[in-house]
This record gives sequence, C-alpha cells and structure tokens, in this order.
Amino acid sequence: MWFKVKCYDIDYSVEEEDIIDCFDPFEELSDEEIENKIKEVKASLPKEVILNIDCEEDELDDDLIVDELTDETGWLINSYSYDII
Repeated sequence: MWFKVKCYDIDYSVEEEDIIDCFDPFEELSDEEIENKIKEVKASLPKEVILNIDCEEDELDDDLIVDELTDETGWLINSYSYDII
C-alpha cells in the first residue's frame, strides 16, 4: 500500500564535522564561523518534504518515516512533524 506523507518543521542534524570540509583545511576557524556555516546549510535544506512510502499500514511508523526522510534529504533528522495526506 502506498502512503503520501507530508513532513514539515524539519530540524536537520548538521554538526561541525559535517561542514568542516567546506573550509580550507589549513585555515583556523572560529566558533562563530562554524556556527554561521551550520546555519547556512540548515537554511538551504527543504523545510517541507512529501514522501511516497510503500509499506503495510502497520509498518508506517516514526522510524520508517525518519529513515525515508533521511534517505530523501541526505541528512540526519533531529525532529519533524508529519501528516498522512
């Protein structure tokens, strides 16, 4: 069975080690520069994602949705909200 799931209010897990490769490896970075880059990456990511998930109704749970959302965006997720539409 196919379910259409609207994910929104997505909070991505973007850490220093995720963005450090965006900078010159010989450049000393301030905490502020790192925080600004993390904010920049988070701002560039979609705030809402529509997923089409093929599963049995009893399999459609938070774990499956967050796995699909991570696969779709390429980023780990701290939190999100969703509606089945």
